[in-house]
Amino acid sequence: MARQRLLRMRSPGRLRVALLVAVAAVAPLVAGTFAYLVATDDPPTTSSAEAGFARDMRDHHLQAILMSNIVRDASTDPTIRFLALDIATGQQAQAGMMAGWLDLWGLNQTDDDLKQMYWMRGTKGGAHGSGHEGLLADGRMPGMATAAEVERLRGLKGKDAEVLWLTLMVAHHRGGVEMAQSAVTLVDEPYERNLATLIVESQTSEIDNMNALLVDRGAPTA
Repeated sequence: MARQRLLRMRSPGRLRVALLVAVAAVAPLVAGTFAYLVATDDPPTTSSAEAGFARDMRDHHLQAILMSNIVRDASTDPTIRFLALDIATGQQAQAGMMAGWLDLWGLNQTDDDLKQMYWMRGTKGGAHGSGHEGLLADGRMPGMATAAEVERLRGLKGKDAEVLWLTLMVAHHRGGVEMAQSAVTLVDEPYERNLATLIVESQTSEIDNMNALLVDRGAPTA
């Protein structure tokens, strides 16, 4: 029953609707970017929460895109392939948007003088015991898979790849939600705060969907 429900939800027609909804949600963010460019002569600085979130969430998204592309090659299940495509295309658009903001602000895409997640200083998500705000003890951002986990995913096919991908992506999304929740409270630019809110809402919903897919495959929820 759960599988039938998810298949209906992720059918091609419904996926097209979901993509159109995603475009409609992103459009105001893009418009806001250009309105901001025209309206302000005081863009965020390289050490601001705005720049930090844009850089770190973009990098966070890039790993999700990579893992989603891997599972699309490894799986023949249409539900998994549609979900992976949905995640990869949505996060690619958001990553491009954040890179564009940095460019519009006249900032470098990276800043070697700043630690990842420095911008989460003082937030609830900043206490991971690593010595650097927001980072896990081994230096990864919240939810990021290890290099070994990504390589293991590359070597799997079928159900085994699907289960590992779903497990990794639930953890990845939980980390992304944590980062975006902090951004909602820390960034001042309304269009960037809107994107952070969208990430919280969309990824929270996808966590529920992916856990249902794990149950459908006889695997424990993540």
